[in-house]
Amino acid sequence: MSSRGSNHLPWPLEYIPMISAQTSEQLLTLLSTSVSGCVTSLSGVHPVSTDDWMSQQHCEDARLIMLTLSGYNFRSLICLSADNTEATTSMDDDHLQELANNLCGTFKRQLSQSIPELGMSTPSALPLGCVAYLQEDGAPALAVRCVDANGIVLHACMVPLQVGETWSLSSLELNTPEPQALGELELF
Repeated sequence: MSSRGSNHLPWPLEYIPMISAQTSEQLLTLLSTSVSGCVTSLSGVHPVSTDDWMSQQHCEDARLIMLTLSGYNFRSLICLSADNTEATTSMDDDHLQELANNLCGTFKRQLSQSIPELGMSTPSALPLGCVAYLQEDGAPALAVRCVDANGIVLHACMVPLQVGETWSLSSLELNTPEPQALGELELF
């Protein structure tokens, strides 16, 4: 284990994964798919840069919810911020925490195809200034943005903290499965 030095993160730097471009793209697709499944967005879900994600800490009306997603070979943070500045209606804290919980649960369910035995925490509301702390020592962030039907700007971010050396998304099916027929109603 290396010395922490200027590292202010609660985990040693060697646990911050250096993920391949392919894995990064797959995780970003998974995050986008999860957000699309949880939010009615008129503009669609789009990837954003780390700088755009970091700019959220300067929005006065924005709030941040964070959850952890962890297993034996995988650990990450799932963050959701909501900015009500130009919204037609505001999102209260309970609704935002439920949305973040739904987002993390959807992400977990899809990722569980490749990584079994994942667990997730309960949502935690944090000060928006924590966004800078998450990026302080170069932890890679994968972020997407959308505007929901009420004009609320949502940013979802996934920060991988630990990825096992043998882990890959190669077996993960990123396409949404077709709904299965549940049977027909029988009349007697």
